[in-house]
Amino acid sequence: MKKISIFLTDLGGGGAERVMVNLANGFAAKGIEVDLLLVNTVGPYLSKLRPDIQILSLNTGKLIFSLPKLITYLKRERPDVLIAALEDTNLTAIVAHQIARLSTQLSTDTLSTRIVVTVHNNLTQESKYLRSLKRRLVPYLIRWAYPFADLVIAVSQGVSQSLKSLGIKPDKIKVIYNPILTSEFDTLDQSIPNRLPEHPWFKNPERPIVLGIGRLEQQKTLKP
Repeated sequence: MKKISIFLTDLGGGGAERVMVNLANGFAAKGIEVDLLLVNTVGPYLSKLRPDIQILSLNTGKLIFSLPKLITYLKRERPDVLIAALEDTNLTAIVAHQIARLSTQLSTDTLSTRIVVTVHNNLTQESKYLRSLKRRLVPYLIRWAYPFADLVIAVSQGVSQSLKSLGIKPDKIKVIYNPILTSEFDTLDQSIPNRLPEHPWFKNPERPIVLGIGRLEQQKTLKP
């Protein structure tokens, strides 16, 4: 049986975390063994996980302190694939994977785990509006670290272009849109009253309506 491990800081209410929960549930539904490694076992999405997904609590408080435990896990469990999401977690996963791989080579062994990082933001756009020095350094760290990943998944063509502008080779990048239509969608759809809001926009059936929901921040609303 194949084994996939997913590494996250926690299951807070963000979109990337929800996507990872959807993926974990989808993999498990197909009979794949799934380990979910969490730096901190908190967040509203914990209740959304299938019971056959194994939750491994690293409980290190801060992400950087989880590095030794993640290395030990990779050397012991040797999953087929390690998937991470969000920049800090991606970088930590890549470093852990490289250290685990090198240490097994020293013992005449081979770590066959493949590492996949997922990118949910336009990083060049995001870095323009962040004041933190740490956050501004992220694009430079990504330029160095992401080539060590087996695959970099971008959730849109815009994110893919941003990664290419940072020097990530196109053959390393794969665009896969977020899996948002789950088995719960039809149930939720039926629970919503079938009537339109009282607004002039909805009076003309020939007028297309596009709804976008996201944080009202410059990185989300302005073009590059």
